[in-house]
Amino acid sequence: PKPAPPRPSNPFAKVAKEDAPGCLLPGDVDKFDSLRWANRDDLALKLACVIIPQGTEVTPLDSFADLQQVIWEKDGKTIELWSRKYNFKYNFTRE
Repeated sequence: PKPAPPRPSNPFAKVAKEDAPGCLLPGDVDKFDSLRWANRDDLALKLACVIIPQGTEVTPLDSFADLQQVIWEKDGKTIELWSRKYNFKYNFTRE
């Protein structure tokens, strides 16, 4: 018999397809991306944004246009962030 893949801790969770920027404010997502593309990481890091590592499980909360609000459980803390919807996919290993 073939071993079953591990189940996600939350069946409605999504996972980051690659390292994904996440910001406290939805308006900062575009600013963060633009500054990083312009090689201005010094300014991008001043925004209230973080990088959600590839493979990290998040719980979707809300959406607006192409943005997705997610909950990220990190180091025992719950963080609500905004990111692009296309940065995440459903974990198809769930039943």
